[in-house]
Amino acid sequence: MADLKSKTEGVKFAIQPEGDLFAGMFLPVTPARARDIRTLLPSDLIDLALNDLEAVERNPKYRVEMRAWHEPVGRGKNRVCEVCLAGAVMANTLGCKPRDEVEPWYFDDCTLTNTLNALDAFRFGEVHAGLDWLGSYAGCDTPEAVLVADYAKHPIGFKSDLRAMADMLREKGL
Repeated sequence: MADLKSKTEGVKFAIQPEGDLFAGMFLPVTPARARDIRTLLPSDLIDLALNDLEAVERNPKYRVEMRAWHEPVGRGKNRVCEVCLAGAVMANTLGCKPRDEVEPWYFDDCTLTNTLNALDAFRFGEVHAGLDWLGSYAGCDTPEAVLVADYAKHPIGFKSDLRAMADMLREKGL
């Protein structure tokens, strides 16, 4: 029980209504500023995520680890929060605290969950999958996927590849 308390400290929760798939579960209340990212074009969403990623790269409370959403690890002075691309958005734009373990489906807003999952697809270069997560982009004149460098091996290449993806989507009006 102490472990659950430490993972959820500082997070506001709502109880899901009866009849909901997750009835009785506590999920974080979607921050008001989430409305801003849910309506962004995919290209602008990628730009925002890259800005947030660069912010966490400079913040000693965070460490970029693309296999973690927003996950605190370590103890005491060695405690950091590991984040992926979407986790960087959770940390900066959505204001999640480094002590909070958060994953996209923890939020009480499906559109926000889908937006964060789209970023996860984009980081793998999966253009169509990312667009599908955002809805109503099926049949776009874009490649299904593009090569994106592995952040762990080449962070500069990763960011450059995602910027190129954002530029390609922007040219298509997305």
